[in-house]
Amino acid sequence: MEKDILDLFKQGYSFSEIQSKLNLTCEDMSVFLTSINDKIYSHYHHIKFYENGNRRYSPNLILDTGIITNKDSESYKAMVISDTHFGSISENKELLDTVYDYCIKNNIHNIYHLGDVIDGITGKPEAKYLNPEEQVSHVINDYPSDSSIINFILLGNHDLDIIGSNYPLHDAITSNRKDMVCLGYGTREIFIKNDSFILKHSILIDKTDNNYSKKLIFRGHSHQMKLVDNLNNYYIYAPSLSNLQFIDGVIPGFLTIEYGFHNGYINECIINHYGIIDNKIINMNVNRINLKGRKREEIIEREEVLVKVKH
Repeated sequence: MEKDILDLFKQGYSFSEIQSKLNLTCEDMSVFLTSINDKIYSHYHHIKFYENGNRRYSPNLILDTGIITNKDSESYKAMVISDTHFGSISENKELLDTVYDYCIKNNIHNIYHLGDVIDGITGKPEAKYLNPEEQVSHVINDYPSDSSIINFILLGNHDLDIIGSNYPLHDAITSNRKDMVCLGYGTREIFIKNDSFILKHSILIDKTDNNYSKKLIFRGHSHQMKLVDNLNNYYIYAPSLSNLQFIDGVIPGFLTIEYGFHNGYINECIINHYGIIDNKIINMNVNRINLKGRKREEIIEREEVLVKVKH
C-alpha cells in the first residue's frame, strides 16, 4: 500500500484524491503517515535537545521528542511560526530573517515551525519554483541558520504533497541541516519537564485531539492567530510567516511563548502575538492561559546522562 500511495503522490494526486482512488479509510492513511513518521523519528533516537540550543548524544534510546531544561528553572521561552510556503510567490525570506534577529536579541533558542514549510505542488500555477526538488533545495540552502538556534519543524499538507518525489523534505532536513529537527507529518507531542504540549497541522480528518486533555495545542494551517478554549484543550492558532493571507487586514507574524512551571508541570502560558510590517515588529496582543487547575499525575524523572554529539 505504501508504494501505491507514494507513486500517486509522485504523480501529483492530493491526499484526498489518493484516499478516494485507492478506496482507503482515514485509518489506512494514518497507518501510512505513522510508518513515515517512525522512519523520520528513528533518526533522532539518540539525540536530546536543550532549551539553550544545544544537542547532546545519549547512549540510551530516547523514546520521546523532548526539550531538556535546567532542573531548577521555573520558566521556558520559545517561538512559534508557521506556513512559510517557500517556493511560492508569497514567500518572504525577510520575515524569517526578522524572526531570527528577534530570537538572537531576546535569548530564544528554540523555534517551532507548524508546517507548510514549502508550497509543494498545490500552489504550482503561482510558484516561483515549479520543481519540488528546487523548493526543497531552496529551504536547505536559503532558510536562515544560527548556531544557537534549533528549529523544530513539523510538516504540513503542502510539505506532504511532494512526499513521493525523489527528494522529500524530511530526507533533506535530516541529511543536511543539523540545526533543524524534522518532527514528521501532522502531529507531534513535545515533552518538557514532567509535562508536554502538542504541535499540529491539518492533513486529514482525524480524532487525535481527543487523545489529549488539558493540553496546549499549537496549530498551523489557518494563517491567522486565534485562541480557543474548548474546556478540554487549549488551541493556539499561529499566523503565517509569508505574504499568503486568506483574510484582508491580516498581516504576517509569529508567536512567542513563555511557560511557567510548578512541580515540573506547565501551570501558565503567556503568548505574545507579533505582526511584521516593513521589517518592523508590532506587538498585536498578549494572552495568558492559566493551567493551575489541571489534575497532575505522578512526577516523572527524566534521564540526563549525556555526551556531546559527534559532527
